[in-house]
Amino acid sequence: MLTEPERTTTTNSNDRRGLCLFIESSENRAAKYFAAEMFKEARPCATRRCVNSSTRERGTQTRTTRRSSTKTSTPAVSIIDVTTSTNLTCLVTDRSEPTFLHSKGGLYRPDTALVSSDILELITREVLEDVGSDHLPALITVGISRRREKEASTWNFNKADWRAYAHVLDMRLESVDWNAMTVEKANKALVNEITRAARKSIPRGAHKDFIRNPTATNRKRYNAYSRRAKRIGETITETEWRKVCDGFNFRKSSRTAWGLVRRLEGKRTASGTEPLVVNGRTLLTVRAEAEAFTPFYTRGEGSNSQASRRMVEKARKDWERRPSVVNRTFHTDFTIAELEGALRKSKKGKAPGRDGVTQEMLSHMGPKAKHALLRLYNLPWQSGTTQPTWQTAVVIPILKKGKKASDLASYRPISFTSTISKTMERMVNGRLYQYMEDKNR
Repeated sequence: MLTEPERTTTTNSNDRRGLCLFIESSENRAAKYFAAEMFKEARPCATRRCVNSSTRERGTQTRTTRRSSTKTSTPAVSIIDVTTSTNLTCLVTDRSEPTFLHSKGGLYRPDTALVSSDILELITREVLEDVGSDHLPALITVGISRRREKEASTWNFNKADWRAYAHVLDMRLESVDWNAMTVEKANKALVNEITRAARKSIPRGAHKDFIRNPTATNRKRYNAYSRRAKRIGETITETEWRKVCDGFNFRKSSRTAWGLVRRLEGKRTASGTEPLVVNGRTLLTVRAEAEAFTPFYTRGEGSNSQASRRMVEKARKDWERRPSVVNRTFHTDFTIAELEGALRKSKKGKAPGRDGVTQEMLSHMGPKAKHALLRLYNLPWQSGTTQPTWQTAVVIPILKKGKKASDLASYRPISFTSTISKTMERMVNGRLYQYMEDKNR
């Protein structure tokens, strides 16, 4: 009988995944045939016949009986084919503790456990106490922890007090001495103050007003809005369901139709939780997966980087030969008008970079905070150096629709960079655009 993979959580901190397939048989014929096939190479035999062995214990005496057969049952052949194609290993051997109590007093091992070779070292087998049956229960523990992907709580900008945010941020930035700071220290100080001000004025998560402030007035409002939302929801649900039923056509798109049927049955579609397989090896940890994606997404980066460096060096030398009137256009500090224009053009609702600063936080800054941000931009603009964290991106692989989750080629990378650096890029692009317009006149 094939059973679903069974997992138990241990204290192992590594996030590991693997395949564990257990095969249990109340009839020991198929299991014993299979075990004999598995143990052929490990046990020297005079012939290539299938050997069934069992250990019979009576009192203090132990004897081993062997019976030879030249036939292999169809279930045994099927099981052997499965193990060959999936790289499974037999966990139960002739030295394992018996699990079957025969009516005549014999002890046998009819149950067979097959596990993936990648996680063989993480598995333990323990035969438990008798529970009143002729079969003893066997506990097989897989030392892998389940991957629990916690949904990170996001900023609830709909309920943010932006006036308080701007006031708190301006007050905190008054005590910061920006004159003696490098670009890296100034960026770190500004990010820290933005984060502190956001925590005081922007709630996280979509909490109900009644839950946050459980007063009698809020309770009445909550109940009234709940009843109204329920009525509207029922109407919308009925309308949308009719649209779905009208467009339910197996001939047009069988995949969409069957997907709807599976969702109605409560079956989840395959997600990207399947273990990655690289060169026939199953990756069991998050770090191993990240290391596998790194060379896959950076192929050819060395040659491209060298070509880019040569191009930049050539452009720099050409730039130095240009007249000084051109250099003044790009050596002039950014103004507050340019900063505010770049903030107005920025798109809201985008994921932040590694520093966690969103575009909404930059757009709702007060006047003092904007001048501090402008000072941060002019420091690298004057020195020609960039902030290292601005060049770091968070890369997340996204599974392509309809692709196999275990293949690296089935993912496309999405990178999230700092919104502070994106705003400066808009200001630089504005200068370049203005320069090109003046040149073409």
